[in-house]
Amino acid sequence: MAVDEALTPLGKVDSSNVPNINVREIGYNGLHVAAGSVVEENDLNLRWPQCIHTYKKMLHDSVISSATTVFTTLIASVPWYVSTPKGYYEKLKPQVRYLETVMHDMDHSWLSFINQATSYIYMGFAPHEIVLDYRLKKNGSRYNDGLYRIKKLPLRSQDTIIAWEWKNKGRDLSGLWQAVNKPQGKWNYIRKRPVEDVSTTSDNGVTEQFIPKEKVLLFRNNPINNNPEGVSPLKSIYRSWKYRTAYEEAEAQGVVSDVHGLKVLYIPPEYMTPDATPENKEVYATYQKIMRNIHIGQESGLILPMYRDDIKGDKLFEFEIVNSTGQKAYDIGSIINRLNKEIYTALYADFLILGQEGGGSFALSESKQSLVQIIIRSKLEEIRDVLNHHLVPLLFKRNYELTKDEMWNTEIFPTFEFGEAEEVALTEFSKAWQQVSATKGIPKVPEVINEVLERFKFTYRLPEGITQDELFTLLDGGDNRVGDGMSEGLGGGTGKANGSSGDNTAGNSANK
Repeated sequence: MAVDEALTPLGKVDSSNVPNINVREIGYNGLHVAAGSVVEENDLNLRWPQCIHTYKKMLHDSVISSATTVFTTLIASVPWYVSTPKGYYEKLKPQVRYLETVMHDMDHSWLSFINQATSYIYMGFAPHEIVLDYRLKKNGSRYNDGLYRIKKLPLRSQDTIIAWEWKNKGRDLSGLWQAVNKPQGKWNYIRKRPVEDVSTTSDNGVTEQFIPKEKVLLFRNNPINNNPEGVSPLKSIYRSWKYRTAYEEAEAQGVVSDVHGLKVLYIPPEYMTPDATPENKEVYATYQKIMRNIHIGQESGLILPMYRDDIKGDKLFEFEIVNSTGQKAYDIGSIINRLNKEIYTALYADFLILGQEGGGSFALSESKQSLVQIIIRSKLEEIRDVLNHHLVPLLFKRNYELTKDEMWNTEIFPTFEFGEAEEVALTEFSKAWQQVSATKGIPKVPEVINEVLERFKFTYRLPEGITQDELFTLLDGGDNRVGDGMSEGLGGGTGKANGSSGDNTAGNSANK
């Protein structure tokens, strides 16, 4: 087929000239599924649904909890806003305003939604149901234009998801099955049952609800083979956590044994032999019970008969406590610390323990935190992409079906975007502003000056309609000589000044 030099505009291709090629998907993801459940994992403790209970235990661990809390808190603290593709601001201005109002017209806050969505990072996935409603004040909306709004985006708890449903011969996800667990209210003593009855629809007495994929925002962490459950990073530290927990319990038991000492009770051997008389066996069993009670603190003393050997005069019954020094061939504390480091490192939170053992440096801390910012940004991009790929087009589609207004029938959408994950320190911003301003690399216009004033937390803003001359008057005529040293050069520069005629403040090491 000949191609014209001027490419045919999109949507104007002559279908008669399109070659007949096979565009049908013929491959498969390779995901191992049985009865709607993913069976990729060999360890049953890490396979669904048992893995959710394992993850919950792990997230209660102090080391894991501190690492995960840092990430989720930083992610939740990032501001969100609505943006448009370059060159489409004026055209999509009404749609941008619509999305901005949608963000803050839900039954819950946007921050609450982001907080719950971050659970996908450590649980592997987080399904949020999309609940739409009309923007009417009688429905609880702030607006009364009748368009669609997001009523709420509730998380469907991961431990209630019982199965997945596929279509297209297993290539595409069509939805999920949820075990319904309705919270019960006050017990009705008159009816002798809960106020709201729970109906069942399955043979095992559990209500099952199917939620189609179109109504779900599915956030996934590292979805290998398009796994709807994602892959939790807690899988990689499960062994370290399990061993560390066992060592801590052994250490605690050792401490208790060292504190209380080793209890030793001496009795004649005829009480302990297999062919002992029933009376002697009963005495032996009684002493065993007494020793167990002493060990767990239920008994504080022991009364023994004063029997002595007829030949040597030694006591036949004797009780003593042997002191233990606690010295072992291995240091359990160092093993626990090593496993803690493995957990922190696997969760990219090892910067939390920098300096605790006397090592580390400021440069190392900065590099670690820079890595954390990259990871946080990656997770924010995952959340953003799900919102822009599914939620925004859905809202526009529903509004077009409702109003038939062409403003909603567009191929270009505004998008949800996030701000900086870390605010630039004020001192660093001051240095950057001084240096770039000195080289005349920033236009000194009202919009820029107002943004700088906002960054410095000043309440004053330049008045609307201010002229450029008035602006330079406010800026001391635009001549503060801060850039003279840079424009003419210092002793080591490329300009014509030798340093004495330039601005000495530019040579200040604090400004570099």
